[in-house]
Amino acid sequence: MSENTQESRKGLFEEQKQTKKSWKQNLKLSFARFSALVKKYLKITLRNKQNYFWILGYPLLFMVIFSIAMQGGGRSTYQIAIINEDVQGIESPEIALGANVSRQIENLFKNGTELSETFDRVSHYSNGTQLTRQDAYSLVEKEAIDAVIIIPQNFSEVVIGSTWWYKGLKSGALDLSEIGEISPSLQGLAVNAMSGTDFPEGKPSIEIKSVADTVTQTVIQGVFQGIVNDMILGYNNVSMLETNASVSRVDRKVSYYDVFAPGIVGVGVLVAISNVATMFALDQSKGIMKRLDTTPVPRRTQLLSGGTAQFLFSSVQVIILLACLPLFGVNTHPDASWFLAFIVGVSLSFTCIGLGLIISSFSKDPDSASGASWIIILPLQFLGGGFFPMDQSITKWFPSHYSIHGLKMVLTYGFGWADVIGNILINLAFGVVFIIIGLYIFSKKSEI
Repeated sequence: MSENTQESRKGLFEEQKQTKKSWKQNLKLSFARFSALVKKYLKITLRNKQNYFWILGYPLLFMVIFSIAMQGGGRSTYQIAIINEDVQGIESPEIALGANVSRQIENLFKNGTELSETFDRVSHYSNGTQLTRQDAYSLVEKEAIDAVIIIPQNFSEVVIGSTWWYKGLKSGALDLSEIGEISPSLQGLAVNAMSGTDFPEGKPSIEIKSVADTVTQTVIQGVFQGIVNDMILGYNNVSMLETNASVSRVDRKVSYYDVFAPGIVGVGVLVAISNVATMFALDQSKGIMKRLDTTPVPRRTQLLSGGTAQFLFSSVQVIILLACLPLFGVNTHPDASWFLAFIVGVSLSFTCIGLGLIISSFSKDPDSASGASWIIILPLQFLGGGFFPMDQSITKWFPSHYSIHGLKMVLTYGFGWADVIGNILINLAFGVVFIIIGLYIFSKKSEI
């Protein structure tokens, strides 16, 4: 190898080394600038005493007002009629496999302490005549009872026909001896199922007709959805079959206040939109952003650092609002994950930061930014389902829905990561899109 070649490679190596060193230095410098700006925005925000209300006082005041306004509206007892058509045509529905699931549902309301206290089941008129479907409909229309629940024919058969073990036995992928190795009690159930009629596959459903009261609709629908879902899990889960039925998610008193209070955490976070928009609009009106444009600090670094500072403040707000729930008597699920609830709550902050950036890019001063922000915040609060039930076809277009709904799932019904990860990712996706749009608009402005 010639000396020229060795010198050339040595020079190339040194150049690559310098490039790598320069890249690290630039990255370190960029991070230092970013951190300095985050600290700057934190100090500026904390220096203004009025901001303490929005950071600390607003969440507390919001929860106090909601508690006073809504807590008295909850109810502890609902009168319902359960019409079980799943037992029609069955000689012994108490023991027949074809009515097993629906009978378990009836027994829960008859023997379950919490459910029997919360739901007063009406099955007969005062003269002893048994209610029919039409009788129950008439009582609901007269508001003599709160709701009628119709369990349709073949309900139990659809549940059993949709289990993994029944499908396996029918297709020949499993045999009864393999089922017996899993669980003797499951084998007995499988033998009865295979000796009966062909159970259909499908999605089991029940019909609920309630009074024109969204509170009653939400509570009763939520309870029965939880029961049916747990029954389906029970027939697919060996341990649950061996211990009959367990309805851990709904076997407790649930009021309107308990159902909707967790969603108020998401509603409270939305004030971050106004905070971000007002902060950047103030910087523009004072010429701070214009002066920073003359420095080596990129405009996007300034915007992202300010957004990061507001994200930290939003995290504090979420913690305060979550802490208020037990303090104000909200009956959360015993298995609720508070850390997961925190993640669901702060995921909405990304959306708020992005929307605040977009609003501030069109605002000339803090007052106009604040006014425009609340035009956005109010629809997100109300149409996102924060205060009363909304049709899913409407709420799915509002990012606040995914946080509000996720908080209810975690805190009211005890769902875990797998059930709400979609809500979190959708919120993050909304946030990323809005932040990119806000940064793009700011980058195209010649003067700020």
